[in-house]
Parts: sequence; structure tokens; C-alpha cells
Amino acid sequence: MTEKTPKSAEEKKPEPARVVARIPVQIVEERGESALVQWIEKDGIGGEANVRRGYIPLALAKEGGVSEDALAASAPYGVDWTRAFKDISLSSELIDQTLRLHGVFTLEDLSRGTLLVGRILYGLCDVADTIRAVKAKE
Repeated sequence: MTEKTPKSAEEKKPEPARVVARIPVQIVEERGESALVQWIEKDGIGGEANVRRGYIPLALAKEGGVSEDALAASAPYGVDWTRAFKDISLSSELIDQTLRLHGVFTLEDLSRGTLLVGRILYGLCDVADTIRAVKAKE
């Protein structure tokens, strides 16, 4: 039986350098030494792009591309909609009824009425909050 002898420090191969991906960012606003930047993540629902915004040091923003680690550590900007809507449950029937009430019957209607759909969703959330509040008091 042969025993493996440990390699000496001289024989160890250096680990390859970690390649850091640079993500393109758009500077939305500069404030002193920081910048509000916007970038696109490719992990959105259904493979769609997911647009994010956050504050990072201005010097990093001006480099053209920013590391994923720097963006992950950025100070978030805007409402975390996933948390804002976490406790809201909307039935498909309520969504269907409300869209039709506002004249949204087809995909064409939906694509033409982006602002309208935003208002409808906002209204649905108000309805859902009201229903939940009433049920909590029963």
C-alpha cells in the first residue's frame, strides 16, 4: 500500500484569481460622494429583467461597471414591493372582475392601459386591505 505524502508549500499550485463580473449601471442621480444607480438583474419572474436601484459610492459608479458584491451591499432605493404586498391575498376572481370592470378584456387592452392597470392594482390592494380589516374585526 502506498501512502500519499502531503505536498510541500512550494509544490502547491496557486489558486486561480477570482473573476469578478462587472455589471453595467446607469447613474440616476449624484449626491455628494454617493450615486443612485440603476441596473438590471436577469433573475426576474418568467425570465424577465428585474430593474433594481441602490446607492453606492460615486467613485464606483463612475468606473462603468460595478461588482455584484458592491451592488448587493448598496443602500436600497424605493419600496420593497414584495414585502409591501406580502400579506395581501387577491383571488383570481377579484382580479378578473376588477379588470373587466375597467374595460380590460384582452392582452391588447392590458398593454395599452399600463397606467390604468397600475391604478387598478393599487385599488385592488386597498380593497384587499379593507376586506382583511373587516374580517379581523368579525
